[in-house]
Amino acid sequence: MELKEEIAKIADKNGRSLNAEMVAAIEAWVTKNEHSNVINISTLAEKITSLESEIINIKKLMQSD
Repeated sequence: MELKEEIAKIADKNGRSLNAEMVAAIEAWVTKNEHSNVINISTLAEKITSLESEIINIKKLMQSD
């Protein structure tokens, strides 16, 4: 069965048009994933801060030699 046919069956069960079902599916996906970028940005910021500290420590070690 093709994707379009599967979506049409789901749409029929939900009492929506094919287009409305696709929009609902996309909206659900966006809602589910809306916080993933925040988590990734936060994680990256923590890693950058950690790396900056390591660079400072390495520079101090190199200057003392």
